[in-house]
Amino acid sequence: MPIRLSLNPGWKSKNGSSVESMEQILVDQASSLLRSIGAKPPFQTQRLGGGRNSKVFRVLCREAIQLVVKFYFHHENDHRDRMGNEFRAYQFLRRNGITCVPRPIAFDQANQVALFEYIEGDQIKPEMVDQSLVEKAVDFLSLLKDLAREGAGSELSSASEACFSIASILSTIDQRLKALAVAAESSPTLQQFLGEVLLPFKLRIEGWCCDRCARLGWNMNQELDSDLRSLSPSDFGFHNALLRPTGGIAFVDFEYFGWDDPAKTTVDFLLHPAMNLLLPHKICFVSGMISCFSNDPRLKERVRLVYPLFGLKWCCIFLNEFVTHHQARRDFANSDNRPREETYSQQLRKAKNLVRQLDDDCQQFPYLP
Repeated sequence: MPIRLSLNPGWKSKNGSSVESMEQILVDQASSLLRSIGAKPPFQTQRLGGGRNSKVFRVLCREAIQLVVKFYFHHENDHRDRMGNEFRAYQFLRRNGITCVPRPIAFDQANQVALFEYIEGDQIKPEMVDQSLVEKAVDFLSLLKDLAREGAGSELSSASEACFSIASILSTIDQRLKALAVAAESSPTLQQFLGEVLLPFKLRIEGWCCDRCARLGWNMNQELDSDLRSLSPSDFGFHNALLRPTGGIAFVDFEYFGWDDPAKTTVDFLLHPAMNLLLPHKICFVSGMISCFSNDPRLKERVRLVYPLFGLKWCCIFLNEFVTHHQARRDFANSDNRPREETYSQQLRKAKNLVRQLDDDCQQFPYLP
């Protein structure tokens, strides 16, 4: 008899409504996977955060065993294997003695669902961040660096949208801007923002970057040497971490894990909208990364150089809501059912605010120690 996961009617979604039947269908798809590991009903599930690319549930089994079941978005226009990449990342890290990530248990390729160890802990809110937590984040990236230096991970691919040259960053931005230009054909508000704000800003930043590379004698097409690359979760920060009762940190969400430039890891930590770090904590992180990767004499300057470029990319990411296949991904993961127009307005505000911040930061980069 197939196992049916029972949604606890007392658990509500963020807007206060009961969990919808579509989510019941999703968790039902995990029945054979649970059966394959010997789990027994009755089951109860609770919706967890899950980010903007997936649906994540905590599953309580009859034996009081708790697991995490994660459903991954997949679309014909997006060929990234998020589930496989995350599962392999956890396998690799656990195999190499890194236990501050979930233990991978089982997966179902056809339904794009995976089971992981449930880790007890609290979400780390911006007001909880202190220097100790920042140092622990650097320590984790240092462990990944050590694995990379030891030659581990040669079978792993590059992180999602990894860029190893300045030219490749600009190319990635151009691809995103082209998609936004198509979306703007049916959105006068987006079209106005692109024409009056984002594209002029892109031209200014590109010119600034070219001038700075010329002064430094750097070739914008030259790729970062392989021995200066490191392993990275890609979407790294306290928004994807849990504070354990013991005071340790567990890191989650490795869908985009792989080889990357430590400069990108550094600036994404500064820029991620879910982080909202205080200036002293940003300086602490940058200082820790420069010390950790002291074998890279250009890292400090590269961080300053790529910061506005990846900031511009973040502006484009904010505006993904306007792009059709990104809308489908957000709709899959959405748990608050906000009206789309409200989401559009919110994302435009985020992009406008970030452009202003980047303009200020480029004049006097305040994050270097």
